[in-house]
Amino acid sequence: TEGCLAKSVSSNLPVVIISTSGQGFPDKCPSTTYWSECIPNPNNVTPSPDVKTKIQADIKILWDGTASDTDGLITQSDINNATKLHYDRKARVNYRGSSSMNFTKKSYAIVTGEPNVKNTGEYKKGKTNLFNLSAGTHADWILYAAFADASMMRNKLALDMYAGMTDLWTPKSRYVELYVDGEYKGVYVFMEKVEESFTRVNLGGSDYGYLFKFDKTEVFDRAEDRHDKDPVKTDGKTFFTSKTGKKNINTYNSVVDQTFEVEQFPGKAEIGDGSGEAETALAALKTKLAAFETALAAGNFEDVRQLIDYETWADWFIIAEFTKNPDAFRASTWFALNDIDAKVRAI
Repeated sequence: TEGCLAKSVSSNLPVVIISTSGQGFPDKCPSTTYWSECIPNPNNVTPSPDVKTKIQADIKILWDGTASDTDGLITQSDINNATKLHYDRKARVNYRGSSSMNFTKKSYAIVTGEPNVKNTGEYKKGKTNLFNLSAGTHADWILYAAFADASMMRNKLALDMYAGMTDLWTPKSRYVELYVDGEYKGVYVFMEKVEESFTRVNLGGSDYGYLFKFDKTEVFDRAEDRHDKDPVKTDGKTFFTSKTGKKNINTYNSVVDQTFEVEQFPGKAEIGDGSGEAETALAALKTKLAAFETALAAGNFEDVRQLIDYETWADWFIIAEFTKNPDAFRASTWFALNDIDAKVRAI
């Protein structure tokens, strides 16, 4: 790939090659020394907007098409082998994570591109099905570093187990080896992103559904849909309830909040689009969660049963406890709601 250093490759895993054409990813916040200075804290509430901005890159994926992670062999010559060149397009790539931004091995988010603009120097978002992981085609994918887990197995095993136990959708994944601008980055878990679609989190084809999570959030999350004139503007997608959420939590040299964050509003509504639809939908969601928390605190379980999907919540609790998930109950916990009158599903 143009801009990459020459490397000798021999792997039984698929190989992902990212070329940034020399621009690279930031090794720290611009004009700072430590990644912790990027993350919001009482003394740094407006970190640089450049740190997690997507950059345009060329990506090649070498894969022999086998279902198993380890029954094929990939070498550098396969970059010219059409049967093993699984993906060869432009893409948009950025670092992903919150406190994990301080790790030396970082995770990445990838948005795939259309194939017909590969050689024009342009980028146009395009869907595909990488490694045949999805039932349909998608543009959003993740390269998960699993830096805090030396086995690199915990999350993948938990997700695979959950899918087998419930027959519900959960992110599918496989192991790969990653090179960025010719530098070997190690083994990663390549996986689907949690998002609304018929073949990922299905909200029933309704224009009234919500997809939201409880997670560690910071300015980058709250400003996910950045505005050109105000790149760190809070877009209003994150919120606390009267009983759930904390501010200014110290973790991995960072200071973050634990809040709810809405990823998918009903229809095409967006906060601040002038229609007021998203603001109304957000207020309705807050009211529903407040009713659930009030009923739960009072031990009024008949009302609780009318507000949440017990089966999916029970499945979630079982897998969280069985796998000793360190993020359970405090981060990366997803929920879906087909409409405001439906029961909240745990994902």
